[in-house]
Amino acid sequence: MIKRYAIGKGMILNSDARDSNPLWIHMIDPDEEEVDWGKRHFGLKSSFVYDALDVNETSRMEVGEGQLRILINIPYKEEKGKFVSYNTVPLGMVLTERTLFTVTLRENEIVDKVAESKRDDLTDKVRLMFHMMNETVSYFLKYLKEIENESTVIEDYVNKSLKNEELIKLLHLEQSLVFFSTALRSNETVLQKCLDLYNSKEVNERSNTVKNMIKISGEHKENFKEVMIESRQAIALIDIYTNTLSNTMDVFASMISNNLNIVMKFLTIVTITLAVPAIVTSYYGMNIYLPFQDHPYMYLWIIVLSFVIAVVVAFLIGKKKF
Repeated sequence: MIKRYAIGKGMILNSDARDSNPLWIHMIDPDEEEVDWGKRHFGLKSSFVYDALDVNETSRMEVGEGQLRILINIPYKEEKGKFVSYNTVPLGMVLTERTLFTVTLRENEIVDKVAESKRDDLTDKVRLMFHMMNETVSYFLKYLKEIENESTVIEDYVNKSLKNEELIKLLHLEQSLVFFSTALRSNETVLQKCLDLYNSKEVNERSNTVKNMIKISGEHKENFKEVMIESRQAIALIDIYTNTLSNTMDVFASMISNNLNIVMKFLTIVTITLAVPAIVTSYYGMNIYLPFQDHPYMYLWIIVLSFVIAVVVAFLIGKKKF
């Protein structure tokens, strides 16, 4: 699927490729024909597009053929029955002289929000790219807050029930934090590399392409710094949440083990308490002559004796505080 937008007058509108305004072309899981269309009309590098469709692709930056190609990972939330999982998916951004291309494997809330923006300052493709990066970090922070709230709710349930379902939910949240941490750190590396190339005093194709494509103004630099600061803040929060969640899971695992030990101890005490009277009753169940077996109330004495023995055994075990 291909969506075309025109950038200008602070509006992002549906457009076709013939529009004179700078274009934003967004590709969602494009097929071979759509990739070939982008290659023929805009010089889009097909290998980069296919890399952006690989869920295991890491963030990176490429410069060449008069294009700046940036691959970052953006977060998304997915509900699977009772479980909510958070993951990341690559987003490829290709900046040409007049067009911003974005490529992703699936529809994403971040891209949809940017497409519906009515901000007056989104007047060129560079501002749009920075806005998309800023929204990406904002959604990382948003989902981190949701993960924190979800883990707090699960902790309350675990304290009461200690069911496997709650522990599995915590495991999913911990995995989400790992995905987020990897994505944010690699995204930050790409942003820093892009800024270093722009500030580089070396004259070469890579630095010249970055400077010509981005043309960072004072306002752009502030936006860039804001994205970097929020990205580092999100990484710091992830480290805190990961340590907290890991410690929480360790505590709950210890609680489950301790509760299991308590149950096993109780069952062992019951077994021992009942085993001694069982010996007495089984002894008088043998088909041989036994003392007092002809007594008319012998069965009552056996019951009383078994009960007394059980009480004594239970008292001794309790006194020893096993």
